[in-house]
Amino acid sequence: FFSLLTHTTMAVVPKPTESHFATLAPIAFGTITTSCIMYPTDITRALRMASATGEQKSLMQLVVEFRAKHGVAGFFKQGLGPTLAGVTTLRIAKFFMFPICHEKLTGGPPSQGTALTKAAAGALASIPEAVLFAPFDIARLALQLDKEKKYGNSATRVVKEIYSTRGFFGLYNGFVATQARQSIWTATYLSTLGFFKSTVEPAVKAVSPFGAGVNDTLATVASGFCAAVFGTVLNCPTDVIRTNVQKKYLQADPTAIKAGNPASKFVGAFTTVFKVGGEIIASKGIGGLWYGFGLKATYLGGSGALLAVFIPFYKKLLGVDREIF
Repeated sequence: FFSLLTHTTMAVVPKPTESHFATLAPIAFGTITTSCIMYPTDITRALRMASATGEQKSLMQLVVEFRAKHGVAGFFKQGLGPTLAGVTTLRIAKFFMFPICHEKLTGGPPSQGTALTKAAAGALASIPEAVLFAPFDIARLALQLDKEKKYGNSATRVVKEIYSTRGFFGLYNGFVATQARQSIWTATYLSTLGFFKSTVEPAVKAVSPFGAGVNDTLATVASGFCAAVFGTVLNCPTDVIRTNVQKKYLQADPTAIKAGNPASKFVGAFTTVFKVGGEIIASKGIGGLWYGFGLKATYLGGSGALLAVFIPFYKKLLGVDREIF
C-alpha cells in the first residue's frame, strides 16, 4: 500500500512548447469513443442503483421493464444525449485540468509526481467537471427512469421542467454526493494508473505470445481497468446515494421542494446525503451502498481501460506532445 502511495516514474520530460489547449482534441475524441461503446452498461448500472430504495426487483426484471418501455434500441439511445454532452464535457474538463493542477501544485508534469500529488491534482481537477456535469447528471437519470416516456428522451424537457418547478438549484440536487463521487474516483484512477501499469506489465510480458506493441496495449488496458475498478470500490457508496437522492427529489412534490429558505436548503444538501445513506443501510444493510457495484465496475472499469488506450491513441494520431496523464 505504501509503495502505491509513493509510486513515481520520476521521468525527465522536456518542457513542451504546445499550449494545454492542444490536448482538448485527443481528450474529446477519446471520451466520445469510450462513452458510445460503454453506454448500454451505463443504463443497466443506473437502473440497478436506483432500485436501492423502493420496491425490490432483480436486475432481470429491471432490464425487461426497460426493454418493454423503450425497446432494445433504448439501451443505445435513451438518455444518450445528456450522457454524450455531459460525460464528454466532464471527462474533457477532468483530463484537461489534471496536468494543469499538477503543475500548479508541484511545478512539474504528472510523470514527475507521486501517487499522492496525482491524487491531489485529480481531486482538484474534478471540481469543474462536477459543476459542469450536475445538470446533465440529473437529466440523464430522469430519462433513464422515465417509464411513462413523459420527456420523450429529451434532456431539454427535463431541464426546463426542473428549472420551472424547482428553480435553478434544482438542477444541482445531490451535488454534494456528485462531487464526492467525482473526486474519489478521479483521484484514485489517476494516482494508481501508473502503479498498476508497472505491476501488470511484467505479468503480461511473461504470459503473452505477442510482440512488444500488443503487450504494451494489453498492459494499458489491464492497468486502466484495475485503476478504474479500484476507484469504483471507493466511490460506489456516493454514487448509490446520489442516484437515490435525485430519484426521491424527482418523485417529490415540486411545490414543497421550492418552499423554504436558502440556508435550510444548503444545510439540507448535506444532511440529505446522510439521511438517504442511512435509509439504504437500514433497508438493505451496509452492502446496499454497493448496490449495482458489478455493473458500475464493469462500466467504469471498461471506461477506464478504453480511456487509457484511446486518449493516448488520439494524442499520437494528432501529433500532440503535451502530457495528459
